[in-house]
Formats: sequence, C-alpha cells, structure tokens
Amino acid sequence: MRVRTDEQLMARYAGGDLQAFGDLYARYERRLYNYLLRLSGERHTAADLVQDTFLRLHRERGRYRTGASFRPWVYTIATNLWRDERRRRVTSARALEREAPDPAGSLPEIIDLSGDPERQVEAARMLLTLRVALDAIPQNQREAIVLSRYEGLTHEEIGQVLGVSAGAVKLRVFRGLSRLREKLSAWMEE
Repeated sequence: MRVRTDEQLMARYAGGDLQAFGDLYARYERRLYNYLLRLSGERHTAADLVQDTFLRLHRERGRYRTGASFRPWVYTIATNLWRDERRRRVTSARALEREAPDPAGSLPEIIDLSGDPERQVEAARMLLTLRVALDAIPQNQREAIVLSRYEGLTHEEIGQVLGVSAGAVKLRVFRGLSRLREKLSAWMEE
C-alpha cells in the first residue's frame, strides 16, 4: 500500500473518505496533544483541545484548499483553539481553580524519570523549573519556540500558523530563547 501525504489524505477526507480522517488522526493526535500540553501544562486541557481540533478539522474540511500544506493548517486550528481557551480562562472564575502544571507530562521526551530516586527528584525539579520558565515568557514567543523546537515546523510554517512573517517568527524564537536562558541561568546558579 502506498503511503499518502497529509495533503492527499486531507483531500480524500474532504471528498468523503472516512479512512483518510482516521489516518490523519493517527498521524497527528499525539503530536497535537504534546504541542497543546506544552502550551497549557494540563493533560485534560490538551486532550480536550485535541478533540476540538479534530472536530473543527471535520467541520472545516470543505474549506481546505487542495494543495495547501496540511501541517500548518492543523496547527493553526489547534493554536487558535488554545488561544480561545486561554481567553476564556482569564475571564472565568475557573482560572482560580486551575490545577498546577504537570512538569513530567509536559516535556516527557526530555528526561527519563525511571531509575535512581534522587535523579528522579532532580529531573522533576528541572522539568518544573523549565515549565515555569516557559510559562513566564510571552505567549507569542512560547508558541514560536514550541512549534519550532518541539514540533519541528519551519519558520515559514510557523508564520502561517501564527499569522506573521518568517522573520517575525525567527525574532520571537530568538527573544524567547534568550529569556528562557536568563530565567534558567538564575536557577542553575542556585
């Protein structure tokens, strides 16, 4: 069986092929979950937003432009849903009841938490510090860093997702990484 590109699968799904949707879901569910988890720091929020992303993809399938790059399109949907959720939180009383970020879940591939208990504690502390530092930088820089460093999108693709130029993305990543270094260097000196 020939492997289809994301764009081919989306075009097939827009034409009514339900298996193509299943294939896209299988390819992107975990990626989007990790992306949204890094932005939100909350497993349940990330899981809900992934489902909302695929629901929106389903609803908007007729608006997908054949030949357009699928990856930036689906990340744009996910990013916009996250921004909507963040706005709702700011204006909602639920913001006070928000659970603490799960540092081990938000960056799972960076550090192996198995083994020596002392190393586990240190690794969890480091992940929490990184999560706090990432949360402390401006949202537009955090989104650019996560899309670039963790999701592997190009500056051009990130620009499509965020609605800015590739040069603006490059600047956001640079400034965000500089701020992260500042925040983390203070922790390293302790």
